[in-house]
Amino acid sequence: MKHIVKGCEPPSFQSWKKKNPRADWDHFSGTETYKELRQYLINEQVMLCCYCEIALKENSDAHIEHFKPKSKYPAERFNYNNLFASCKYNDSCGTKRLSEYFTGLISPLDEKCQSRFTYTGNGMIIPFDENDEEL
Repeated sequence: MKHIVKGCEPPSFQSWKKKNPRADWDHFSGTETYKELRQYLINEQVMLCCYCEIALKENSDAHIEHFKPKSKYPAERFNYNNLFASCKYNDSCGTKRLSEYFTGLISPLDEKCQSRFTYTGNGMIIPFDENDEEL
């Protein structure tokens, strides 16, 4: 998992939120602003999935990931610091995680996240230290 340093949210996203204060995610996901935000997140993450670091292509059909799931944390659905780009292939990060979240779940915003995991030859993500009590 690559550490992600979030910048400022895109002006188009800020503007859309101001114009649509009561909108839900389904209303947003079909908009041009959604596509712009997705590309902005991909670029911010240096074209890598926020979890597995697989390369994301420009203008790809990457998934906008809610670290705190929008189904359980609706107030966080448009919080820029809760949004990341993840891969969206069969059985991938964007679909595997589902709506799981718990206190202590390691975020891509955590400066130490990159040193906490390693990748196996078959693509599995495992703890770097199997005795890491926080995992």
